[in-house]
Amino acid sequence: MSNSRPGPSGPVLLTGAWDGRWHEWDLWPTRPAKPAEFLRGESGVGHDNHVHGLALNHDCNYLACACSTGRVLVYRRNCPTREIELFDADDVADLKESLKLGDHGEFVVQRRLELAEGAVIVEPQEHLLPEASLEGFKKRSDLDAVELPGRFRLRFVGCLTNGYRKAWRTLEHGGAVHCLVLTREGSKEYLFSGSRDRMVRKWSLLDGELELTLCGHSSMVRCLAENAIYLASGGDDRSICIWRRDEIASKRGQAECSSRIVSHTDFVRAVALCNSFPERLLSASDDQRVILWNLHSREKLREYQHPCSVVAVVLMGPSLATAGEDGRLRIWQTESAELQHSLKHPQRLTSLSSMRVL
Repeated sequence: MSNSRPGPSGPVLLTGAWDGRWHEWDLWPTRPAKPAEFLRGESGVGHDNHVHGLALNHDCNYLACACSTGRVLVYRRNCPTREIELFDADDVADLKESLKLGDHGEFVVQRRLELAEGAVIVEPQEHLLPEASLEGFKKRSDLDAVELPGRFRLRFVGCLTNGYRKAWRTLEHGGAVHCLVLTREGSKEYLFSGSRDRMVRKWSLLDGELELTLCGHSSMVRCLAENAIYLASGGDDRSICIWRRDEIASKRGQAECSSRIVSHTDFVRAVALCNSFPERLLSASDDQRVILWNLHSREKLREYQHPCSVVAVVLMGPSLATAGEDGRLRIWQTESAELQHSLKHPQRLTSLSSMRVL
Protein backbone atom coordinates (compact mmCIF):
# COMPACT_ATOMS: atom_id res chain seq x y z
CA MET A 1 0.00 0.00 0.00
CA SER A 2 1.93 3.04 -1.16
CA ASN A 3 0.30 5.55 -3.50
CA SER A 4 -2.63 7.96 -3.88
CA ARG A 5 -5.22 9.55 -6.16
CA PRO A 6 -8.30 11.74 -5.47
CA GLY A 7 -11.44 10.12 -4.07
CA PRO A 8 -14.91 11.65 -3.54
CA SER A 9 -15.46 10.89 0.16
CA GLY A 10 -12.40 9.34 1.74
CA PRO A 11 -9.31 7.20 1.11
CA VAL A 12 -9.88 4.90 -1.88
CA LEU A 13 -8.12 1.55 -1.64
CA LEU A 14 -6.76 -0.51 -4.54
CA THR A 15 -6.02 -4.14 -3.59
CA GLY A 16 -4.60 -7.13 -5.44
CA ALA A 17 -5.12 -10.75 -4.42
CA TRP A 18 -4.46 -14.38 -5.27
CA ASP A 19 -7.53 -14.34 -7.52
CA GLY A 20 -5.50 -12.43 -10.15
CA ARG A 21 -7.72 -9.34 -9.99
CA TRP A 22 -7.67 -5.87 -8.53
CA HIS A 23 -10.42 -4.55 -6.26
CA GLU A 24 -11.36 -0.89 -5.78
CA TRP A 25 -13.05 -0.22 -2.44
CA ASP A 26 -15.78 2.17 -3.58
CA LEU A 27 -17.65 2.55 -0.25
CA TRP A 28 -15.13 3.50 2.41
CA PRO A 29 -14.44 1.66 4.59
CA THR A 30 -16.64 -1.40 4.20
CA ARG A 31 -17.20 -2.68 0.65
CA PRO A 32 -15.07 -3.49 -2.41
CA ALA A 33 -16.43 -2.74 -5.87
CA LYS A 34 -16.73 -5.43 -8.52
CA PRO A 35 -13.20 -6.71 -9.27
CA ALA A 36 -11.59 -6.00 -12.65
CA GLU A 37 -9.58 -8.83 -14.23
CA PHE A 38 -6.25 -8.02 -15.86
CA LEU A 39 -2.99 -9.64 -17.08
CA ARG A 40 -5.04 -12.06 -19.22
CA GLY A 41 -3.26 -12.80 -22.49
CA GLU A 42 -0.03 -10.97 -21.61
CA SER A 43 3.11 -12.57 -23.07
CA GLY A 44 4.95 -14.72 -20.53
CA VAL A 45 2.20 -14.46 -17.89
CA GLY A 46 0.31 -17.73 -17.50
CA HIS A 47 -2.63 -18.91 -15.41
CA ASP A 48 -0.37 -19.67 -12.43
CA ASN A 49 0.77 -16.05 -12.10
CA HIS A 50 0.19 -14.24 -8.79
CA VAL A 51 0.04 -10.47 -8.40
CA HIS A 52 2.56 -9.74 -5.63
CA GLY A 53 2.43 -5.95 -5.71
CA LEU A 54 0.72 -2.88 -7.15
CA ALA A 55 2.01 0.69 -7.49
CA LEU A 56 0.51 3.92 -8.83
CA ASN A 57 2.48 6.96 -9.94
CA HIS A 58 1.85 10.51 -8.65
CA ASP A 59 -1.04 11.31 -11.03
CA CYS A 60 -2.35 7.72 -11.14
CA ASN A 61 -1.87 7.44 -14.91
CA TYR A 62 0.57 4.52 -14.55
CA LEU A 63 -0.20 1.27 -12.71
CA ALA A 64 2.61 -1.27 -12.25
CA CYS A 65 2.01 -4.93 -11.35
CA ALA A 66 4.64 -7.21 -9.80
CA CYS A 67 4.27 -10.77 -11.10
CA SER A 68 5.43 -14.12 -9.75
CA THR A 69 6.63 -14.95 -13.29
CA GLY A 70 9.58 -12.54 -12.87
CA ARG A 71 8.04 -9.62 -14.74
CA VAL A 72 6.77 -6.14 -13.98
CA LEU A 73 3.86 -5.09 -16.19
CA VAL A 74 3.16 -1.35 -16.45
CA TYR A 75 -0.29 -0.18 -17.54
CA ARG A 76 -1.41 3.32 -18.61
CA ARG A 77 -4.65 5.28 -18.31
CA ASN A 78 -5.72 8.64 -19.79
CA CYS A 79 -3.39 8.03 -22.73
CA PRO A 80 -3.21 11.03 -25.06
CA THR A 81 -4.47 10.90 -28.62
CA ARG A 82 -1.98 12.40 -31.04
CA GLU A 83 -2.39 13.46 -34.66
CA ILE A 84 0.20 13.10 -37.39
CA GLU A 85 0.10 14.50 -40.93
CA LEU A 86 1.58 12.60 -43.87
CA PHE A 87 2.25 14.16 -47.27
CA ASP A 88 3.89 11.21 -49.03
CA ALA A 89 2.03 8.17 -50.42
CA ASP A 90 4.98 5.92 -49.50
CA ASP A 91 4.66 6.94 -45.84
CA VAL A 92 0.95 6.09 -45.90
CA ALA A 93 1.82 2.73 -47.49
CA ASP A 94 4.39 2.02 -44.74
CA LEU A 95 1.78 2.82 -42.11
CA LYS A 96 -0.69 0.49 -43.82
CA GLU A 97 1.78 -2.40 -43.99
CA SER A 98 2.65 -2.06 -40.29
CA LEU A 99 -0.93 -2.62 -39.17
CA LYS A 100 -2.32 -5.84 -37.74
CA LEU A 101 -5.88 -6.57 -36.72
CA GLY A 102 -6.25 -6.90 -32.94
CA ASP A 103 -8.55 -9.07 -30.81
CA HIS A 104 -11.25 -6.39 -30.71
CA GLY A 105 -11.27 -5.40 -34.38
CA GLU A 106 -8.79 -2.55 -33.88
CA PHE A 107 -5.78 -1.91 -36.13
CA VAL A 108 -2.48 -1.79 -34.23
CA VAL A 109 0.98 -0.72 -35.38
CA GLN A 110 3.40 -3.66 -35.03
CA ARG A 111 6.80 -2.02 -35.57
CA ARG A 112 8.49 1.33 -35.06
CA LEU A 113 8.08 3.63 -38.06
CA GLU A 114 10.15 6.68 -39.01
CA LEU A 115 8.02 8.61 -41.45
CA ALA A 116 8.40 11.98 -43.19
CA GLU A 117 12.19 11.49 -43.37
CA GLY A 118 12.34 10.76 -39.64
CA ALA A 119 10.31 13.78 -38.53
CA VAL A 120 7.32 11.61 -37.54
CA ILE A 121 7.78 8.58 -35.25
CA VAL A 122 5.07 5.96 -34.82
CA GLU A 123 5.61 3.42 -32.02
CA PRO A 124 4.53 -0.24 -31.79
CA GLN A 125 1.21 -0.86 -30.01
CA GLU A 126 -0.30 2.42 -31.20
CA HIS A 127 -3.93 2.08 -32.25
CA LEU A 128 -4.82 3.78 -35.56
CA LEU A 129 -8.17 5.40 -34.79
CA PRO A 130 -11.11 5.71 -37.23
CA GLU A 131 -10.97 9.51 -37.10
CA ALA A 132 -9.68 12.52 -39.08
CA SER A 133 -8.82 11.33 -42.62
CA LEU A 134 -9.94 7.80 -41.67
CA GLU A 135 -13.49 8.56 -40.53
CA GLY A 136 -15.37 5.25 -40.74
CA PHE A 137 -12.10 3.31 -41.25
CA LYS A 138 -12.84 -0.46 -41.22
CA LYS A 139 -10.11 -2.16 -43.25
CA ARG A 140 -6.47 -1.58 -44.18
CA SER A 141 -7.27 -0.95 -47.83
CA ASP A 142 -9.17 2.19 -46.76
CA LEU A 143 -5.75 3.87 -46.43
CA ASP A 144 -5.30 3.61 -50.21
CA ALA A 145 -8.14 6.10 -50.70
CA VAL A 146 -6.82 8.73 -48.31
CA GLU A 147 -6.28 12.11 -49.95
CA LEU A 148 -2.91 13.73 -49.26
CA PRO A 149 -1.96 15.30 -47.02
CA GLY A 150 -3.61 12.78 -44.69
CA ARG A 151 -4.29 13.31 -40.99
CA PHE A 152 -4.08 10.24 -38.77
CA ARG A 153 -4.83 9.89 -35.06
CA LEU A 154 -3.14 7.32 -32.83
CA ARG A 155 -3.35 6.25 -29.19
CA PHE A 156 -1.75 3.46 -27.15
CA VAL A 157 -3.95 0.41 -27.72
CA GLY A 158 -3.81 -0.82 -24.12
CA CYS A 159 -5.05 2.38 -22.49
CA LEU A 160 -7.08 1.48 -19.38
CA THR A 161 -9.56 4.31 -19.96
CA ASN A 162 -9.79 4.28 -23.78
CA GLY A 163 -8.37 0.97 -24.91
CA TYR A 164 -8.21 -2.77 -24.40
CA ARG A 165 -6.19 -3.21 -21.15
CA LYS A 166 -2.77 -4.23 -22.45
CA ALA A 167 0.62 -3.71 -20.78
CA TRP A 168 2.56 -0.67 -21.96
CA ARG A 169 5.94 -1.87 -20.59
CA THR A 170 7.28 -5.29 -19.57
CA LEU A 171 10.37 -5.29 -17.31
CA GLU A 172 12.34 -8.47 -16.54
CA HIS A 173 13.87 -9.77 -13.27
CA GLY A 174 15.83 -12.96 -12.55
CA GLY A 175 13.09 -14.27 -10.25
CA ALA A 176 9.59 -13.60 -8.98
CA VAL A 177 8.98 -9.88 -8.44
CA HIS A 178 7.55 -9.28 -4.98
CA CYS A 179 7.33 -5.50 -4.68
CA LEU A 180 7.63 -2.18 -6.49
CA VAL A 181 7.18 1.57 -6.19
CA LEU A 182 6.75 4.31 -8.80
CA THR A 183 8.41 7.64 -8.03
CA ARG A 184 9.72 10.91 -9.50
CA GLU A 185 13.16 12.50 -9.56
CA GLY A 186 12.79 16.00 -10.94
CA SER A 187 10.78 15.76 -14.15
CA LYS A 188 11.54 12.04 -14.71
CA GLU A 189 9.60 9.03 -13.44
CA TYR A 190 11.20 5.82 -12.19
CA LEU A 191 10.14 2.40 -10.99
CA PHE A 192 11.95 0.47 -8.23
CA SER A 193 11.32 -3.29 -8.09
CA GLY A 194 12.44 -5.97 -5.62
CA SER A 195 12.73 -9.64 -6.46
CA ARG A 196 13.52 -13.18 -5.43
CA ASP A 197 16.91 -12.60 -7.08
CA ARG A 198 17.84 -10.49 -3.94
CA MET A 199 18.14 -7.29 -5.98
CA VAL A 200 16.33 -3.96 -6.06
CA ARG A 201 16.30 -2.51 -9.56
CA LYS A 202 15.68 1.06 -10.71
CA TRP A 203 14.03 1.47 -14.13
CA SER A 204 13.31 4.51 -16.27
CA LEU A 205 9.55 4.50 -16.77
CA LEU A 206 9.75 6.42 -20.07
CA ASP A 207 11.88 3.93 -22.00
CA GLY A 208 12.05 0.87 -19.71
CA GLU A 209 15.86 1.07 -19.35
CA LEU A 210 17.54 -0.46 -16.26
CA GLU A 211 19.52 2.35 -14.61
CA LEU A 212 20.67 0.99 -11.24
CA THR A 213 20.83 -2.27 -9.26
CA LEU A 214 20.79 -1.92 -5.46
CA CYS A 215 22.52 -4.69 -3.51
CA GLY A 216 22.44 -5.45 0.20
CA HIS A 217 20.07 -8.33 0.92
CA SER A 218 21.35 -11.90 1.33
CA SER A 219 17.92 -13.38 0.56
CA MET A 220 14.87 -12.44 -1.50
CA VAL A 221 13.51 -8.89 -1.34
CA ARG A 222 9.91 -8.88 -0.14
CA CYS A 223 8.92 -5.22 0.14
CA LEU A 224 9.78 -1.64 -0.85
CA ALA A 225 8.76 1.85 0.22
CA GLU A 226 9.85 5.40 -0.64
CA ASN A 227 9.31 9.03 0.22
CA ALA A 228 11.11 12.24 -0.75
CA ILE A 229 14.19 11.35 1.33
CA TYR A 230 14.45 7.56 1.68
CA LEU A 231 14.06 4.26 -0.13
CA ALA A 232 13.57 1.22 2.14
CA SER A 233 13.51 -2.50 1.37
CA GLY A 234 12.80 -5.55 3.52
CA GLY A 235 13.60 -9.19 2.89
CA ASP A 236 13.84 -12.77 4.02
CA ASP A 237 17.21 -12.01 5.63
CA ARG A 238 15.10 -10.30 8.37
CA SER A 239 16.69 -6.92 7.70
CA ILE A 240 15.56 -3.55 6.35
CA CYS A 241 17.95 -1.73 4.00
CA ILE A 242 17.79 2.08 3.88
CA TRP A 243 19.06 4.24 1.01
CA ARG A 244 19.00 8.04 0.84
CA ARG A 245 17.37 9.10 -2.41
CA ASP A 246 19.79 11.98 -3.02
CA GLU A 247 22.78 9.61 -2.72
CA ILE A 248 21.58 7.13 -5.36
CA ALA A 249 19.86 9.56 -7.76
CA SER A 250 22.87 10.03 -10.02
CA LYS A 251 24.42 6.55 -9.65
CA ARG A 252 24.51 3.99 -12.44
CA GLY A 253 25.41 0.30 -12.45
CA GLN A 254 25.36 -0.98 -8.86
CA ALA A 255 25.13 0.52 -5.37
CA GLU A 256 25.54 -1.15 -1.96
CA CYS A 257 23.32 -0.61 1.09
CA SER A 258 25.13 1.44 3.76
CA SER A 259 22.41 1.55 6.46
CA ARG A 260 20.11 -1.16 7.80
CA ILE A 261 17.75 -2.08 10.65
CA VAL A 262 17.97 -5.61 12.06
CA SER A 263 15.28 -6.15 14.71
CA HIS A 264 12.65 -8.57 13.42
CA THR A 265 13.09 -12.26 14.19
CA ASP A 266 11.47 -13.53 10.99
CA PHE A 267 11.03 -12.51 7.34
CA VAL A 268 10.25 -8.81 6.79
CA ARG A 269 7.10 -8.84 4.67
CA ALA A 270 6.15 -5.14 4.42
CA VAL A 271 7.57 -1.64 4.90
CA ALA A 272 6.03 1.82 4.53
CA LEU A 273 7.47 5.34 4.74
CA CYS A 274 5.55 8.44 5.77
CA ASN A 275 5.40 11.46 3.45
CA SER A 276 4.34 13.94 6.15
CA PHE A 277 6.99 12.77 8.61
CA PRO A 278 9.74 11.36 6.36
CA GLU A 279 11.80 9.95 9.24
CA ARG A 280 8.99 7.50 10.12
CA LEU A 281 9.14 3.91 8.87
CA LEU A 282 6.59 1.13 9.43
CA SER A 283 7.72 -2.50 9.17
CA ALA A 284 5.86 -5.82 9.40
CA SER A 285 7.23 -9.34 9.74
CA ASP A 286 6.29 -12.99 9.98
CA ASP A 287 7.08 -12.62 13.68
CA GLN A 288 3.58 -11.01 13.82
CA ARG A 289 5.03 -7.65 14.85
CA VAL A 290 4.25 -4.33 13.13
CA ILE A 291 6.66 -1.62 14.32
CA LEU A 292 6.79 2.15 13.79
CA TRP A 293 10.40 3.47 13.69
CA ASN A 294 12.22 6.79 13.81
CA LEU A 295 14.83 6.44 11.06
CA HIS A 296 17.02 9.22 12.40
CA SER A 297 17.42 7.74 15.90
CA ARG A 298 16.53 4.09 15.03
CA GLU A 299 14.10 4.29 17.98
CA LYS A 300 11.02 2.03 18.09
CA LEU A 301 8.03 4.38 18.55
CA ARG A 302 4.97 2.06 18.52
CA GLU A 303 4.04 -1.58 18.08
CA TYR A 304 0.70 -2.82 16.66
CA GLN A 305 -0.38 -6.27 17.82
CA HIS A 306 -1.67 -8.83 15.30
CA PRO A 307 -2.81 -12.46 15.60
CA CYS A 308 -1.13 -13.36 12.30
CA SER A 309 1.60 -12.35 9.88
CA VAL A 310 1.07 -9.03 8.06
CA VAL A 311 1.78 -8.86 4.31
CA ALA A 312 1.15 -5.17 3.51
CA VAL A 313 1.15 -1.87 5.42
CA VAL A 314 0.73 1.85 4.72
CA LEU A 315 1.08 5.09 6.66
CA MET A 316 -1.72 7.58 5.95
CA GLY A 317 -0.89 10.45 8.31
CA PRO A 318 -2.99 9.97 11.47
CA SER A 319 -4.03 6.47 10.32
CA LEU A 320 -2.27 3.36 9.07
CA ALA A 321 -3.56 0.18 7.46
CA THR A 322 -2.36 -3.41 7.66
CA ALA A 323 -3.30 -6.48 5.60
CA GLY A 324 -3.10 -9.76 7.50
CA GLU A 325 -2.77 -13.34 6.32
CA ASP A 326 -6.13 -13.96 7.99
CA GLY A 327 -7.70 -12.00 5.11
CA ARG A 328 -8.53 -8.96 7.22
CA LEU A 329 -7.76 -5.33 6.42
CA ARG A 330 -7.18 -3.39 9.65
CA ILE A 331 -7.21 0.40 10.05
CA TRP A 332 -5.32 1.81 13.05
CA GLN A 333 -4.87 5.17 14.75
CA THR A 334 -1.14 5.82 14.33
CA GLU A 335 -0.30 7.54 17.62
CA SER A 336 -2.50 5.56 20.03
CA ALA A 337 -2.23 2.21 18.19
CA GLU A 338 -6.02 1.88 18.57
CA LEU A 339 -7.73 -0.48 16.10
CA GLN A 340 -10.50 1.49 14.30
CA HIS A 341 -11.78 -0.96 11.63
CA SER A 342 -11.32 -4.65 10.85
CA LEU A 343 -12.62 -5.52 7.35
CA LYS A 344 -12.93 -8.94 5.71
CA HIS A 345 -11.55 -9.09 2.13
CA PRO A 346 -13.19 -11.33 -0.56
CA GLN A 347 -9.88 -13.16 -1.14
CA ARG A 348 -6.55 -13.54 0.58
CA LEU A 349 -4.78 -10.18 0.49
CA THR A 350 -1.37 -9.83 -1.15
CA SER A 351 -1.04 -6.07 -1.73
CA LEU A 352 -2.65 -2.71 -0.98
CA SER A 353 -2.51 0.85 -2.26
CA SER A 354 -3.84 4.02 -0.62
CA MET A 355 -5.26 6.95 -2.56
CA ARG A 356 -5.29 10.36 -0.93
CA VAL A 357 -8.22 12.75 -1.21
CA LEU A 358 -7.37 16.19 -2.62
